Amino acid sequence: MTFELEWRKITHQGIAYIKKDRSLQIGLVVAVVGIVAGGSFYGYRWWREQREEKAQLAFADSFEAYGQALGLQFKKDAKSEDKKELWEQVDIDFKHSLEQNSHSSLAPFFKAFQAQAVAYQGNRDEALLLMREAVKKFSNKNPYRGLYEVSLSLMLLDGDDKDIAEGLKVLDGIGSDKEALAQDMALYYSGLYFNSIGESAKAVEYWQKQVSPEQVSPEQVSPEQVSPEVVSLPVVSLPVVSDKEKSPWRQLAEVKLSDLGHTRSTLEKS
Repeated sequence: MTFELEWRKITHQGIAYIKKDRSLQIGLVVAVVGIVAGGSFYGYRWWREQREEKAQLAFADSFEAYGQALGLQFKKDAKSEDKKELWEQVDIDFKHSLEQNSHSSLAPFFKAFQAQAVAYQGNRDEALLLMREAVKKFSNKNPYRGLYEVSLSLMLLDGDDKDIAEGLKVLDGIGSDKEALAQDMALYYSGLYFNSIGESAKAVEYWQKQVSPEQVSPEQVSPEQVSPEVVSLPVVSLPVVSDKEKSPWRQLAEVKLSDLGHTRSTLEKS
């Protein structure tokens, strides 16, 4: 079972030096230094923005090929050699894009998508190495880090006992973090893993955490958690509805629980 985007050129106008007035010369020099220093800052910022824009374009091009490969991957009548050829091209595209944009904030994404392309080619060890490197490139403050930690965990769950233990540990860490963007995703795949090895009771425990999360009192809700449409209303009077109500992973968990005979009503009673 397989579990997995300034340097604005500073134009210097000609400065007419007035040789007769020494104080004016000094004043002009100071002014020029100040202009160049300030311009260097804004020039760097412009250059950085241009670098990111270039990386975004490269990612868009590579992602287009990725989408084509993914679509072909699940076509029943597609030839395996055609799939392999397309994934090899995706691998090359993301690798080249990373080399050209290694200092961009999108560098971890290039690496992560390359890892997926390598995984689809059947090279798990290389894919695992690439995904580890991608996760390391993400800052701990980057909300997307957790998503790729989940991807890494799913690759680990295809390994030996040591890899599986590591993968489950990472999933548990994300699944227990209420602030994590990938919390529901981690809980779902933890449950899916245990269900796949016949431990349905353990799977239910994970999926129940998604379907029946702890209730949050109105006093615990920050203004950021309240939708823009109702932000002017008294927070205390509002029913608290988590964004995770809409989570596709939560919906998948509900389906799995239903398949096992657990409905929302039975969960609320338990």
